[in-house]
Amino acid sequence: MEPTIKEGALLNFNKCIDGIREKITPETVILYKKFDQIVIGRIKPRLEEPKMLYYNVVKDARPSELNHVFPKDIIAVYEE
Repeated sequence: MEPTIKEGALLNFNKCIDGIREKITPETVILYKKFDQIVIGRIKPRLEEPKMLYYNVVKDARPSELNHVFPKDIIAVYEE
């Protein structure tokens, strides 16, 4: 799979996401917190369980590695 972000590319992320954290569409590239690190990932279809919402997020380089990300952990969304 071709990576979205090429080596040496400059990226613009939007940190003003307070009203949209729960409405981010699949295939959107995001920055999120994972433990003490900031990670770039791509949203896959989200999962809604009773009283809980989280997104499935993958890295383009490792599409088989699935992470569950809660909306509160999303820092910014990529603006193309």
